[in-house]
Amino acid sequence: MNKIKLEKILRNYKTIKSIIDTTNARIQAYREAINNPELISSWGFSNGNRELGMPGAPLRNTSSPVEREICDNELTVEIIEDWIKEDKSRIYRKKLQAGIIENSLEALTIQERYIIKMKYFEKMNWNNIELNFNNEFKQKNDITSERIKKINAQSIISLLKIFIPLENTFN
Repeated sequence: MNKIKLEKILRNYKTIKSIIDTTNARIQAYREAINNPELISSWGFSNGNRELGMPGAPLRNTSSPVEREICDNELTVEIIEDWIKEDKSRIYRKKLQAGIIENSLEALTIQERYIIKMKYFEKMNWNNIELNFNNEFKQKNDITSERIKKINAQSIISLLKIFIPLENTFN
């Protein structure tokens, strides 16, 4: 792993977290639908489609409307449970990546972590980082953007030592 790849991973952190959060919210909505079968029909799910986001049970040749509704609900619950499994497997690697990023930042000092977060997570420019850093960490003398760049470079080197053995997680 090199510096450029690590910086790309850090810049992508918020996207990864967003994907995890929205997928978890969708899983929670699916669980709610399973626990409250009336939600399935009120959400307007269509029958016969197993694609993610459009639950519904395939039609069966049954003579009784009650029997048909019971079969539809049972099959719809099965489909929704499959989606939950699919969603969990989709975000497994992303959760692992986010955890690695979060845990690796703990190896840095508060100031180093602040600079990394502002530069890569918030995508601030060096001048804004300098202003915010000096406001956040009151010191006798303000730190210049040149010094902040040096701290950032040292932080990246420290993070690379952590990330190199874990490189395959991010491929």
